[in-house]
Amino acid sequence: MTGVFQELQERGYAIVRGVMTPPEIADMTRAFNQLVERARVLATTSDHSGSRFVVEPDPFRLHRVVWCGGASPTLARLGDDPRILRLAAEALRRSS
Repeated sequence: MTGVFQELQERGYAIVRGVMTPPEIADMTRAFNQLVERARVLATTSDHSGSRFVVEPDPFRLHRVVWCGGASPTLARLGDDPRILRLAAEALRRSS
């Protein structure tokens, strides 16, 4: 697991295999794709469903979605998932 946290430090992200099941990953992929489509419809920086979409309309660029769980129940459930919370807590411990 040490390699994961080293990768996180070096790249700003890490791929951790075996945490989520293939159906869960498919659900997350659909949820993130839906957020992108919602951002395209909004086409401006705006609040929507408790989330804040930060967008450049032309050419389209989605910078971020603040609290994506507000716009997606699927992603909101991830915020409480103990597998994700354990990884996040460990990453925070190692970064301090």
